[in-house]
Amino acid sequence: MMTGPTTVIQKGAIAAAIVATLVLGAASAGVPSEPGAIEGSISNDNGPVTGAVVEARDQRGITMRATSDYGGHYELKNLRPSSYSLRVEAPSRNSVWVPRIAVESGQTIQRNFHIKDAAAASGIARR
Repeated sequence: MMTGPTTVIQKGAIAAAIVATLVLGAASAGVPSEPGAIEGSISNDNGPVTGAVVEARDQRGITMRATSDYGGHYELKNLRPSSYSLRVEAPSRNSVWVPRIAVESGQTIQRNFHIKDAAAASGIARR
């Protein structure tokens, strides 16, 4: 079998096509995005609120939850880049809803909440 100039050109064209396919395929796959986070604290007029549930729901309806610790701190980790709605609920307190927080790749968003006691907010006298 002889290898002439035509065969060498064909092999070169095939090699170039393979390399281009691999490079373009890798570029279209994109760089994987890093997860983001939303963190902060929850307080009321008396100080930090322990045991509040913070729920983040993305545009696909996937929900992540975190519970505030003794110091009122919460952290929602490993959130994919997306827009989230947040809801904060705690027993005997009014809930808080934030319709849209955008989380970008690798970003940590700081979001603090001050929530009122349900009795104080509704005008019910406490004894």
